[in-house]
Amino acid sequence: MSQTVPAGSGPLDPEAWVGVALPVLRLTVSRDDLVRYAGASTDFNPIHYSDRRAQALGLPGVVAHGLLTMGLALRAVTAWVGHPQAVLSYAARFIRPVVVPDDDRGAELTVQGRVQDCRSGRLVVGLEVTCQGQPVLGRVTVEVDASQLGSVPPPVESSPLGSVPPPGDASSLGSVPSELESSPLGSVPPPVEASPLGSVGARSESSRSGPSRPRGEA
Repeated sequence: MSQTVPAGSGPLDPEAWVGVALPVLRLTVSRDDLVRYAGASTDFNPIHYSDRRAQALGLPGVVAHGLLTMGLALRAVTAWVGHPQAVLSYAARFIRPVVVPDDDRGAELTVQGRVQDCRSGRLVVGLEVTCQGQPVLGRVTVEVDASQLGSVPPPVESSPLGSVPPPGDASSLGSVPSELESSPLGSVPPPVEASPLGSVGARSESSRSGPSRPRGEA
């Protein structure tokens, strides 16, 4: 019988991780998520936003980007390990597209994982990714640096896609470094304060010699 062990509190011997099950991850993909991903990836294929165009190609409706599905599934591993730097490789095959309905619920993905092997200090994690009970990714394998497992904090198990901040909300970006966080906008003086409008063009006024003459006066 397998056990579920948080990465930060489990055995330090890499071989001891074989057979350990990762916490199950459930997340939701909505049409809004597809719009945001399309903008970030510049993948504007109409099958990801137009039901009519998707159905014309034989699809049931709008489907999620394949790489978006892969990226979301990897969260099961990064949440378990504690940080993405421990992931050394990631491979998967696309089996079935994820159909995303145009409603408030979206499509639910379920990701289950288990440590299958240990090779030269690398843990091989296998993932099962399903939507409505049907597999959407196959032969999913993730290699993890086993040396990172003994020193990282336990994961947050509830990390659905809904936690992805909407546009303009940077409060939940996690550990991803941000230039805005390291150099807040408030510390950068606005151009108006640093160079007020009143000082621009003042050179021509201060360079005049003598009193100004009325227009038309010689």
